[in-house]
Amino acid sequence: MLVLIVGNTIAAASMLVAAFMGGLALGSYWGGRTFSKLRPSLLSYSFLEVCIGLYVVLSPFFFKLFANIFSGLAPAFADSATLPVIRLAITFASLFAPAFLMGATFPAIIAGTAHANQKEKASRTGYLYSINTIGAALGCLTAGYVLLPKVGSQLTMVWAFSFNMAAAGGGLLLNAIVKKKEATPSVELKTNLKNGKHPATGSSFLLLISIATFIVGFAALSYEALLTRLVILYFGNQLIVFTLVLTAFLLGTGY
Repeated sequence: MLVLIVGNTIAAASMLVAAFMGGLALGSYWGGRTFSKLRPSLLSYSFLEVCIGLYVVLSPFFFKLFANIFSGLAPAFADSATLPVIRLAITFASLFAPAFLMGATFPAIIAGTAHANQKEKASRTGYLYSINTIGAALGCLTAGYVLLPKVGSQLTMVWAFSFNMAAAGGGLLLNAIVKKKEATPSVELKTNLKNGKHPATGSSFLLLISIATFIVGFAALSYEALLTRLVILYFGNQLIVFTLVLTAFLLGTGY
């Protein structure tokens, strides 16, 4: 749907991934800081899913608006180095809202199923992340190979909206029937968490972990762009190439 703006090249695929992952990162950061301060509840998750579903329904209007903006600006910057910057900015504007909301859903799930036992919490976080990522891989594969070729973009959006509403309903149902019992943390632990500090780690350690994690993410997505370019040599520059590579990466991350 954004082909008019970004085109259908490896650079376009990289631009879409950068915009989407950037929104996910910011949404996850915001969600982690926000939902950790609230009482455990899945209401926040359900609200986010409803917002994502609404954006899906309204996305044709938004994408048409952004495409018209780009069409109006492109002739004036056709021979300028500013055009790629404009294309990137409009791509970010198109994808930021849904990506931000999607990024915030995972912290909302973790916060909504909070547990006092740190070992069980870590295990649950890994399990939920795995399930979430594998679901994303299957969704990518289904949309790229089944829904879009068979029923088109309009009905695919209807399916996406339906799944978002089903997820929101599931969150509401679980929030209503699941009762959480949490041990009251100590005053020292409360103070550390309030100040954003983990009692077992220092700021230097957290900085090193953050840098290492950033480098791993940078290398992984760079490799994805490279792999997409290599696969194009065999399958051609088609939608299924991006779908195939993204699905493979998500499955590897989930497992």
